[in-house]
Amino acid sequence: MIELTEEQFECVKPLIPKIEGYLEIKAVIEKNNPGWVFIDSYINPQISIIWNKGNGGFYLLGNNITKYSDKINSLIDIQIKQKLASIGEDYVEISPVPPVSNGDIENIFNYRNIYSWEQSVFQYNKNEKIQLLKNDKLCEIKKIFENNNNIINIDFLKNKILNYWNSIEIFLAKGDGFCIVKDNMIIALAITGWMAGKIHELSIETLENYRQKGYAKICSSALINHYLGKGYIPYWE
Repeated sequence: MIELTEEQFECVKPLIPKIEGYLEIKAVIEKNNPGWVFIDSYINPQISIIWNKGNGGFYLLGNNITKYSDKINSLIDIQIKQKLASIGEDYVEISPVPPVSNGDIENIFNYRNIYSWEQSVFQYNKNEKIQLLKNDKLCEIKKIFENNNNIINIDFLKNKILNYWNSIEIFLAKGDGFCIVKDNMIIALAITGWMAGKIHELSIETLENYRQKGYAKICSSALINHYLGKGYIPYWE
């Protein structure tokens, strides 16, 4: 298996399904969000494994995928295990991308300890904007960086952004976000996580002591309305 450079990501496009969803892999291939891409051949590829930094997960793409079980397991045991160790991880999370199925995953990794769970994905397709709850402390994240505003927990914001993006500068050029500031502290935020084409994902977080107060709803509503104003489709998991 070959690890591609960003300039070679085009090689994997024939394996990406032409269906809605799978924003994470499309965001990596479009070079909006960082990730790793492995492929079996530059010409006429049959299998690919793509890692997305934002959720730390892998996606398995291919045709007649179980034929390549040995290649996939070898890739994990040699290249991927080493790369994960470099970022302090010791497990692999893999999602199947059609036509790969959950059954294929079970067959390929049948000698390993594997666990499964469901994931819910939402997409806002309506044209009308959401009624924005009034809150004087709502702030656009780009203005936080422009004005500094003496935010005492600016690392909370930076770490959230860098979980999805290679740098703050790239996020500010491509992404969007809103947060709530209280006592010079960011207590809740909603930012662009992944993006591919017109579909933009919301990543939302509230500090533990401020949860269950509606702050995340205020931030995410503002970001959804911002997306709709730009003609984007809001998406979240």
